[in-house]
Amino acid sequence: MKDFFKKIFNPDVEELNYTQRYHEISTILKEIGSAMASSITDLEETLKLIANAMLSLLKAQNVVIILFDETKNQWIPHTVVGLELESFLKIFSKYGEALTSLFIVEHPVNLATVPDREKIPHEFLDLLSIENTLISPLKLDNITVGSIIASRKTPVHFQIHDEELMEMLSYYAAITIENAIIHKREKEKALKLQTLREIDRILNSSLNLQEVLDNMVKKAVELLSANTGAVLLINNEKQELEIMSSLGMSEKFMKETKLKIGEGITGWVAQTGLPLLVNDVTKDKRYFKAIATVRSELAVPLKLHNKLIGVVNVDSDKPNKFSKEDMELLADFAENAAIAIKNARLFKSHEIENG
Repeated sequence: MKDFFKKIFNPDVEELNYTQRYHEISTILKEIGSAMASSITDLEETLKLIANAMLSLLKAQNVVIILFDETKNQWIPHTVVGLELESFLKIFSKYGEALTSLFIVEHPVNLATVPDREKIPHEFLDLLSIENTLISPLKLDNITVGSIIASRKTPVHFQIHDEELMEMLSYYAAITIENAIIHKREKEKALKLQTLREIDRILNSSLNLQEVLDNMVKKAVELLSANTGAVLLINNEKQELEIMSSLGMSEKFMKETKLKIGEGITGWVAQTGLPLLVNDVTKDKRYFKAIATVRSELAVPLKLHNKLIGVVNVDSDKPNKFSKEDMELLADFAENAAIAIKNARLFKSHEIENG
């Protein structure tokens, strides 16, 4: 192993310096190995560990780790070390799509050798060093799951052995990150299932229809970390959707607004009986503008014995807020909520019949 490292880094290095370097690398690799083996690894902590390992081993000043989120089809910066976080996020948000080609590489590359690098936004380059920046893919089974950017702002340029070291670290980092992501997803799934059970208990704790509807909206917004939401029930005689409860809408708007079946995103869901996820409502002609700040919306049908009784929707001020997993979660929520609505309606009918 020592001979392997010696060949990679510098065959002419002095034995004293080499031994010190070897022990430094071995220690950090053991830390990464421990993170890989840990069943309770936290993703964000793992990313910080990897970023700091890169800083130390590559003698870099800046390290950025960007992961690809399949559910949102986006590249998202997760860890930024050595740079002003807000500045980087602002620039990345502005030029994100133009930068993605940098991350889809087969092996570590130096930014100075990237084709058409003159097309890279200058604001992005001002943060780094075009002559002294390495970009390495994080790959699993030939699938790119992320990218690491390491930059020096010193006259000492990265060499081929730095690229080889970065590739090796990126391989271990990809496995570690994947383990952490799996753990995070399982943890979130378990938490959401627990939350669903608690929500089910709350919804069925009351037989007052309006209380049930109000609880529905509140818990749906909490469950999906949304900003606003609403429950709309079908008026079968008028074939309209009536807003029965909401967060973010005025009482006047709720009373005055009636949506025809097929009108708006919720109307489309009522017409088709299918859930709908809209990542950017400003680009969807179906959107009925109810709240000015809304950018993304998720709506699912409320059904009883395959008969549609309404729609529940949640909104966010951010585009691409919700995922397919969120849609499945809200659908599960809606299934339980529809039963709570049925029970409240039956109780109300029983009260009316008995005076």
